[in-house]
Amino acid sequence: MANIGLITTSFGKGVQALKNIDKYEKILNFEGTVFKRTDLPLPYNEKNDYYLQIAPDLFLGPSGGLDDYVNHSCDPNSGIVFKSDAIELIAIKQIRKNEEIFFDYSTTMDNFGWKMMCCCNTAKCRKFVDDFLNIPMNLQFYYIGQGIVPDYLMKKVQ
Repeated sequence: MANIGLITTSFGKGVQALKNIDKYEKILNFEGTVFKRTDLPLPYNEKNDYYLQIAPDLFLGPSGGLDDYVNHSCDPNSGIVFKSDAIELIAIKQIRKNEEIFFDYSTTMDNFGWKMMCCCNTAKCRKFVDDFLNIPMNLQFYYIGQGIVPDYLMKKVQ
């Protein structure tokens, strides 16, 4: 597993690489209690967004670990892989030492009915974090090619 650490960013906390991380290298496991959609805290907003969608109506709650602090980017350097025994964050690009680690939150969102304004400020910023099926088709296919789209979303992609 990659060496990573907690950092303070202009938006709060984040996770950075403490060494170079190779493409497809495992960065961390996502852990936490599983919640049904109906059990999520309301109102659901950016301030309490520590829930990761893992199935159409299931979410992984906060673990208290570094996985709670991986931020979103519309131009991510990592992505989530759903394995039979773990939910892993892997590098989808080479990540340099001291670089912040990001994934695209939209890669797990399905019919969630929640949108978040994006402030990633990358050249590829979509301005909103939204359901996977609402992001551009070419980006959907890019993420599929990287192996970071869960089965519950793959079933919906045409």
